[in-house]
Amino acid sequence: MIDVSSQLESEVIAFDDERHPLLLVANRTIISDLKAYGILRPNDTFYDYNKVMLRLFLNPSIDLRHLILQERRRIFAQRPVLGVQIRTAGRLADRKERISFINETALQEIPQLILDTIVKFQFSGTLKGIYLSTDSPLAENLIHRTIGMYYPILTTNLFKRGHTTGKPVDTIVKRSMVDVFMLAECDGLLTTKGSGFGALSSTLTATHKKAEIPVTRQLV
Repeated sequence: MIDVSSQLESEVIAFDDERHPLLLVANRTIISDLKAYGILRPNDTFYDYNKVMLRLFLNPSIDLRHLILQERRRIFAQRPVLGVQIRTAGRLADRKERISFINETALQEIPQLILDTIVKFQFSGTLKGIYLSTDSPLAENLIHRTIGMYYPILTTNLFKRGHTTGKPVDTIVKRSMVDVFMLAECDGLLTTKGSGFGALSSTLTATHKKAEIPVTRQLV
């Protein structure tokens, strides 16, 4: 059995991502073929193809789709809405993890980052709410306490929040699906750098207004 924690601490071990970068994979020949077959539209890019494929894989059941549409109408009754996804991991998360993305000190800087993002996206004076998705009750409380006085903090109560790795229960998977589709519907997105959940939402969204929360990964 490999002791992952000790390996991560070793200066001798190196991990390398051998996947081809998208810029290499998405060459002109592939793009031309996809357009010729009618899979992509004339002005589409490889990233549009990526979005289509992800949407095909993320195909909720009819019942769940109905709930998602209902929730979307409720949350986006007024626009614009900024989507904020805070993935702390580590000891701040609902389910404690060995790797931390955002520690207590970094968490305190996020409210100001949200306010700066609102200005950057030119939402000042027009923003109707912030849709918050997070794995941390501490992060949720902080945003309500610091940003909630300025903007409505919108969340979903559909299903139980949790972590989808391993063998998650059905309700946790459904909650994740709801969160992904709500974030993707937002008019601007602030997601956690390196989070697969945030990257998924960022790929599916139609908005070009995107920013990331910086992270420092560390063992805790």
